[in-house]
Amino acid sequence: MLNPYFLVFPKRIVVRTYALWLCLAFFLGVQSCTDNKFDTGDYSPHFKAIFDTISRYAEIRKQPLTDTRYLDSNFKKLPNPFINDWFRFYGLHFVYEKKVTHNVKKTLMYADSMMLMAKKSVTKKQYQLNFAEANFATGDAYFDLSQYNDAYKCYYQGYFIGKNLINNEILAEYTYRMGMILFKQNHYIKAANYFKISYRQSMAYKDGFRAFYQRQELLGNIGESYKNANMLDSATFYFTTALNYINANNDRFKDVANLLEIARGVIYGDQGEVASMTKNYAPAEQLFKKSIAINLKKGNDNHDAQLTEIKLSHLYLAQGKHEKLFNVLKNLRVQLDSLSNEDAEPNWNNLMSTYYAHKKNYAKALYYLKIYSALKDSAIRKINSLKNTDVN
Repeated sequence: MLNPYFLVFPKRIVVRTYALWLCLAFFLGVQSCTDNKFDTGDYSPHFKAIFDTISRYAEIRKQPLTDTRYLDSNFKKLPNPFINDWFRFYGLHFVYEKKVTHNVKKTLMYADSMMLMAKKSVTKKQYQLNFAEANFATGDAYFDLSQYNDAYKCYYQGYFIGKNLINNEILAEYTYRMGMILFKQNHYIKAANYFKISYRQSMAYKDGFRAFYQRQELLGNIGESYKNANMLDSATFYFTTALNYINANNDRFKDVANLLEIARGVIYGDQGEVASMTKNYAPAEQLFKKSIAINLKKGNDNHDAQLTEIKLSHLYLAQGKHEKLFNVLKNLRVQLDSLSNEDAEPNWNNLMSTYYAHKKNYAKALYYLKIYSALKDSAIRKINSLKNTDVN
């Protein structure tokens, strides 16, 4: 069984783009249209005009605010801001800090302000919607701080209270995030279950490439979760299902054929790992090589190819094929010198140390072992510093 030191998220996993927050803000915004001068839980008509302008700009440009001057200057002119006005004001600042400045301390500050406004809601429905969104925002901030326990709690609270009010297109993103965190915490069966829920909820997406690509990703994530739980039959089923799903949609997306090939390459690597774990070394080697050949190409997922080369190295080590091991590591060193990979680097040094120990060159073995230990300690300190970051 392959067991590199640094366990990373499933290779397909990336935190979603700004479109999610635009979608969530729009979903809540369209429910708020009133000329009532008394706060009934909607937006005030004055703020609605501001928000409509910002939403149209974001939809056209496919990006968040480039700055907040328009929002800030016009918000100051509001005669009587409603609770929802304040909530969205803080929410837009949250998006700006998260997506433009990447200031994690400020994103958490604005998420806290959103929560404060949610607790001042004047109707039950307003409270449920805003409380859910504020929790999602806080969860995203904690996630960026690598405080995964806190992030999961916030996501769960938001999901629990908002699941009957918020549509599945939005909920799918947060069950995806919950699966991500559970995977990171080694709760693989629970992670698989949330990825399954996200897959079902993703049926609410408008049919197209985004929906297809996310679903094949989720199928792969389910497979990776089962693989890490050592439920290899289930893992094999979902990897095969993901590959069949990609192939079935090949003709639909010929214009992005390279992206489909990248996705296949990732799955071949996963299938190779399952084969290696069951000591089917010959097919494992072929699948690893197939994956590497695809994703080492320029513009493809070179990061994934490097990680698969680490797996191939472990395969050769398990079979005592030390010269093949050394050749893979030698080629990988050239790649890492031009494209760094924090996940592959420590494993490379650990494997080099093992190789030289086998050759009884203990000086070099110790040299690479020290580098491996330093990289491992540095990663642990980095994670701990993120967890202990003062965000007050």
